[in-house]
Amino acid sequence: MAEEKKKGGSGSLIKTVFFLGLFAALGFVSYNIWLSWQPRDLSGIAGRELVLSGDFEDKGKVAQRLRNAIARDQSVTFTEEEINIYLNAKLEVKQEGLFGLFIDAKGIWVDFSDGRAEVIIEREADYQEKLYPHTVSMIFEISRDEEKGSLIIERPGGQFGQCYAPGGYVVLVMSSFKQLYAALSEEAEMYQSDIYNIVVEDGKITFDAKVPDPDSL
Repeated sequence: MAEEKKKGGSGSLIKTVFFLGLFAALGFVSYNIWLSWQPRDLSGIAGRELVLSGDFEDKGKVAQRLRNAIARDQSVTFTEEEINIYLNAKLEVKQEGLFGLFIDAKGIWVDFSDGRAEVIIEREADYQEKLYPHTVSMIFEISRDEEKGSLIIERPGGQFGQCYAPGGYVVLVMSSFKQLYAALSEEAEMYQSDIYNIVVEDGKITFDAKVPDPDSL
């Protein structure tokens, strides 16, 4: 009888541990789903407030300056504000075409930090006559491998709202970023064929079209 009680007690303990683990897992998932719908603080994104005001234009002439740098084998640096204004000015022009893919988008932003560029899609979801802000982002880490002679671009992850998502989970929103890439195919082609190096720093990005002398490497 004592042995049967011992077995029953052990089984109850296992069940208790199992259900505690299950509830903890459900709680963790629920918390992250809640976080994913909490709006991020984007007030530090340079150029965002100007774009949202509607009174902006691509005064930096980003595409033309990039073409000029490539033609002259030079480097050119753009601020975060210049890139954000350029992106939204270009996509606004294509509102009836490619921008229709982002019809619910409030803006497309980049946030530059050392060695890293985060691309953020800010949306507003309309539900029961209320607007709910929502963001998704993808992080790109950019470096150059001199041995292979190529740029290395990695995607370590991104964010859904305030919830960080490792790289594998970002595939859930990959289609949105593929559409954005298609909208910027002209710029992407220049990067693939004519840009030797890309250096991302806090608040700015530099495209270098000049191939250095091999003896200086």
